[in-house]
Amino acid sequence: MQTSKILQLVSLFMLLAILATSCVSDVNGSKKYPTDYSVGQVYRLRQPVFSDEFFLLPLNGRGGIPKSVEEYKAKGQTFWSTYYHNSCLLEAGTRLQIKRVELEKNPEMGNIVYVRVEVLDGDFKGRITELNFISKDFYQRKPSATIYTVNTNFLERIGN
Repeated sequence: MQTSKILQLVSLFMLLAILATSCVSDVNGSKKYPTDYSVGQVYRLRQPVFSDEFFLLPLNGRGGIPKSVEEYKAKGQTFWSTYYHNSCLLEAGTRLQIKRVELEKNPEMGNIVYVRVEVLDGDFKGRITELNFISKDFYQRKPSATIYTVNTNFLERIGN
């Protein structure tokens, strides 16, 4: 019996340690994690992008992403949703508003600043997604983190 209680306590402490190491915090406007994104800003897409359930992705043909608007339309949304749940194409001109700038501390991936936006136009208005794959990234050493900044090939700031 004594061994069983010790194993339960060890398991509990391990679970708490894991939960404590992976956390998310708001870093909007933080000087420790400098990014040019800020909550409330509105951007317009300069070119179409593919969106899966979580991210905005460039049309580049990698990893099963369509190479072009023409390929996306030729195969249709049903085809793409088979591989990427809730996928869609966001056209150039679609407006996006920054909703959150968050630091995720993750023992596997390291510290990453995620930029979450809401789609303001079109059929997918209201969708929350992330800008990381259509942004520029850099790594800073202290405090260590991957941080994303605006890539003007994809985004144009139009408000706030």
